[in-house]
Amino acid sequence: MIPIAVAFLLLVALLVRQYGAPRLAAYLVGLVVFWLSSFTASVLIIGNQSAFFLIGPRLLPLDWFMIRGIPALVRRSFLLVTMLNISTAGFYFCFLAFALSFSFPPSREVKTAIRLLAVPMIIFVVFFDPTLIRYASRLNATSVDFRFVELSPLFRAARLVTRVGFGLYLAGGVAILLRYHRSRPRTRRVQRAITFMVLATSIFALMYAFFFFRSPQLLVIPTFRPPYVRMGSYEIPASLRLLRVFPLTQIVVLVFFSAALAGFLRLATSESFVDTRIRHTLRVASLGSRVIGHRMKNLLFAVEAEINAIRSRLPTEYEDLRGQLSATAEMCRRTYLTMGKTIDMLQAPRLRMELTDVADVATTAASTWNGAFPDADVCVLSHEPVSMAYIDRVHFEEVMVNLLNNAYQAALPGTCAVIHVEILADNHWIAVRITDHGSGITADDATDVFDPFYTGSGGATNWGIGLTYCRSVIQAHDGEIEIRNASHGGAEVEIGLPRAYPWR
Repeated sequence: MIPIAVAFLLLVALLVRQYGAPRLAAYLVGLVVFWLSSFTASVLIIGNQSAFFLIGPRLLPLDWFMIRGIPALVRRSFLLVTMLNISTAGFYFCFLAFALSFSFPPSREVKTAIRLLAVPMIIFVVFFDPTLIRYASRLNATSVDFRFVELSPLFRAARLVTRVGFGLYLAGGVAILLRYHRSRPRTRRVQRAITFMVLATSIFALMYAFFFFRSPQLLVIPTFRPPYVRMGSYEIPASLRLLRVFPLTQIVVLVFFSAALAGFLRLATSESFVDTRIRHTLRVASLGSRVIGHRMKNLLFAVEAEINAIRSRLPTEYEDLRGQLSATAEMCRRTYLTMGKTIDMLQAPRLRMELTDVADVATTAASTWNGAFPDADVCVLSHEPVSMAYIDRVHFEEVMVNLLNNAYQAALPGTCAVIHVEILADNHWIAVRITDHGSGITADDATDVFDPFYTGSGGATNWGIGLTYCRSVIQAHDGEIEIRNASHGGAEVEIGLPRAYPWR
């Protein structure tokens, strides 16, 4: 059990790092409270037999806590309920459902489906599993006789329902994960990690199903030790010793935890790899921008000082020229002050995420920008009445302004700048497309356009930091940004953001 405990602790530590301690602590506290409440109820109803099922092969003097006068059928039924606490499958599948409910990134459908599917699975395993009933009747360690239950038509039907339901649960869980995996565009590393998780879960499910049908004893907690366990006047027969199946249980559980741990580690590694690459790019870009900013500040200081010197030597009758020189000096001063903002654009953005309607933000940003460029023809079309996502409104508006500026500058000479902004959404993603009618983008520019200081054909007027800033902001939102040629000509930039639901 030591390897399992170590793997479990590592998995808990990783989940704490990924999702925060409060949420995980709340789940574990709830699990402990459920176990204690179930144990207390078991003591009150079935007395010292609950100690055997919940703690191990030993009896504690708890009969004097037991409530008298409870019908035997109630005690028999509740004895099955207590097996939830000793079923290895029950706890591990609870934890599996919890871990998968935080699929990266969260999806309402995945969380709801897995959490709901976990409930009937546990009910099947605990209440209607004929394996537990058959084992308890052979063990004959309590005063309850289960043999009449196993032979009843009700539990014969329950056996079939159990196996069908368990198979549907496994097939449904894998199908949901596969559908979720295919419906979300990811980087290759994250795609491989999710594929690994799906395969590991599928392999574990197949192994567990095989042992479930071939070795029913696997569903019983392996706490028995040879040569025998004595309970009062009863002795477990040698044929029921679990020494031969105990290693199989350990292997199955170890494979499951190893696969789950490896999958989460690969997800975390791929995510940290992407974050490290982004931070390195921004660090290089920030260093370059600081060097450029320092040199330009020195030049601006020199220009401003020269302008002030010329203005001071002009006679008073040249008042108009003195005013123009003052305006030029003020322009140099404003440019100097905006250098800091330009440098900050390449720093890792600090986001204040709020649940916001993306269509509303995009429409507002486009309208504001169009007011500053009235000669442009901007058309905003939203196909979704409500498109909610967790975004930083200020940074996202700045991204929209940068992309609209690029689309405006891409207009062909002598033509009106026509820009289309389109908002689309599905169950998982919100897409914002900005399309222009310019000359499009070359294949070389498409691969390097997001690199810092890459200017392409517009190097005379552009610094090459706007799209780098846009990419850093969108990736900080767990989103994606792509640029490609539109079908009608011109370039098309698409932003993808994970959709959020207010009721989640």
